[in-house]
Amino acid sequence: SYYNAQYYATQPSGGKPINAVNCAPVKGVRTCGVDKNNSYRKYGEITSLSNVSRYGTFRTGLWYEWAATDRYQYPSDPLTRTDDVLPNFHEKFWTNSFQPFAEYEWHAADKLTITPGVKDVDFKRYIDAPINQTTKTPLYYDQTSQKTLGFLTANYLLRDDWSIYGTVAQGFLAPNLDEFYVSNPGQNKIRPEETKNYQFGTVYKTDRFNADADVYFINFQNYAFSTTIPGTTDPLNYEAKGAYIKGIEAEATYYLGAGTSAFVNGSAQDATFKGSKLDVPNVPNRTAAIGVLYEDQGFSASLYDKFSGRQTAYNSTFNPDIASTATSTIHSGGFWQAAASIGYGQNLNGPVFKSYKVRLEVDNLFASQNLVINSVSGNTGSYYVLPGRSWFASVSLGL
Repeated sequence: SYYNAQYYATQPSGGKPINAVNCAPVKGVRTCGVDKNNSYRKYGEITSLSNVSRYGTFRTGLWYEWAATDRYQYPSDPLTRTDDVLPNFHEKFWTNSFQPFAEYEWHAADKLTITPGVKDVDFKRYIDAPINQTTKTPLYYDQTSQKTLGFLTANYLLRDDWSIYGTVAQGFLAPNLDEFYVSNPGQNKIRPEETKNYQFGTVYKTDRFNADADVYFINFQNYAFSTTIPGTTDPLNYEAKGAYIKGIEAEATYYLGAGTSAFVNGSAQDATFKGSKLDVPNVPNRTAAIGVLYEDQGFSASLYDKFSGRQTAYNSTFNPDIASTATSTIHSGGFWQAAASIGYGQNLNGPVFKSYKVRLEVDNLFASQNLVINSVSGNTGSYYVLPGRSWFASVSLGL
């Protein structure tokens, strides 16, 4: 569960003080204070069964999750903390996700393993909004997305330390929640996004060194994008033909000794729309990472630097199927960002807790001021300013 309730007041224009005169209701609506809430609760279950024979291993099971969300913002009097009866928005969501699966890991030959599998995805979302976000009108709506997905993978052992593999799989993503923030979600010309994924690679592993590399191709279907209804500011969601995403990636790790390893990885990818042949926005064309890892006698630590390559954004009226609609294009360059962590943990012999671990992580270690392109208005770009240095401490106990 998650619960985040906040109350804040905004100083009136002109730097005027917050008082009964400057924060008086305007047309019956208070404007200085806001009472807001964002909370959700989830329940779920993961169940799996397996059977092992001399021919292979059969696995089956299901994944289920139910979630309820309550979000609202009410104008409020900062002096009396009295909420207005008319909210900025108030909406409740429920989701049900049910995914049974089955697969069989078949030992087809001495060095060949073939694994086919299937999963059925059934996802239903309900919305109960007296005042919907963005439209400010009531909305009571539900939508179900369903798809049966399959995959097939084969692995061949060339020798004890070297293998090759190939995989074909399907992917599925239900429409985003923001596609409900319209007067009539039924007008949205969208279907769940789907992918067909193909990958071929190789893995090499010894006591001190391991490495892998692969090439991949993804056929992305039903790419969702939004525009506005002519003559209004209301958003309308559509789907484009999709995109082709292809690339190559590799990584390697070498054990230096005394609990210390060094690693490096990198990838290059090309993501282009089927219709316009233009780059898919907000997808980096390169990634890389380099770093060291340490783990010995309960202590662990890491220090690494990650690179994210160039990204692209277009004007808001861009249609991924029509190249001529990209009237403004802006790129943001690549950037490096470092992170570090340190931790300690041990097993216990207590009657309740069997282990513990404490950990401190620091992101953006050198406080780099990195920008990533978000959108384009006219010929001016709007950028995400990535967070500065941040830290996160955690304590976990094992039962």
